[in-house]
Amino acid sequence: MTEHSLKENEIVELKIQEISRDGRGIGRMNGQVIFVKGGKLGETIRVRITKRGVRAAEAEAVDYQGKRLQPITELECAIGWSKEVAPNRSRL
Repeated sequence: MTEHSLKENEIVELKIQEISRDGRGIGRMNGQVIFVKGGKLGETIRVRITKRGVRAAEAEAVDYQGKRLQPITELECAIGWSKEVAPNRSRL
């Protein structure tokens, strides 16, 4: 089995480079993919590793750099909407 330097509960900083099909942000560190729920494309974020596998890890955000908008709903989070993008969502 390959040994990775990422450990559960470790806090790391990474840049969200892609968005997965299920709406999670994707970053990479030490050759390992890290999925971050609610991560936004292009943002640099500090995350806590919550689960580690051989090829990928899962993480939760602990700190955002710059202004951070909260998702409106889980669905809107999955498609990348925020209050800034859809301020009048009642008309949707």
